[in-house]
Amino acid sequence: MALSETKLAAIAAVNDGWIPVTRALPEVGEQVIVTTAPKRGPKYRAINRAWVDDRGFWHGSGTFAQVVAWRKIDPWMGDIRKE
Repeated sequence: MALSETKLAAIAAVNDGWIPVTRALPEVGEQVIVTTAPKRGPKYRAINRAWVDDRGFWHGSGTFAQVVAWRKIDPWMGDIRKE
């Protein structure tokens, strides 16, 4: 179900920096915080640190059922990618 531009604008106004993946993805390799769709019912969500590759696949800590939104993280949180 696609959201209208009006609904996306309303969500953006109150979402504290969360960006739906239907609107945009972060830069390739940029580490961000993601939230995923629930696997065990609507009250369960996972939030993880992750980055997206050049093919649109997510990588990072935790499991990724379906990433639904992302936001930038503060640098003090550290980098989870292996050097």
